[in-house]
Amino acid sequence: MKTRYRIVTDSYCGFEVQYRPWWCPIWLQAGARGGWGVNTCTSIEMARNIIARHKAGGVVVHVE
Repeated sequence: MKTRYRIVTDSYCGFEVQYRPWWCPIWLQAGARGGWGVNTCTSIEMARNIIARHKAGGVVVHVE
């Protein structure tokens, strides 16, 4: 079992990254400070970058 990721569209900037750990029944926002914070992106590439950093276990800092 693995953590799953998805990119969804939002009405703020365009794209938002969400993840779901194998043990959790709901999708969580993959943002700064362990899931809290804005992670809205204007492009798919930026969203994929957030996923890569989140998978690596690093702190996600979103700067456009």
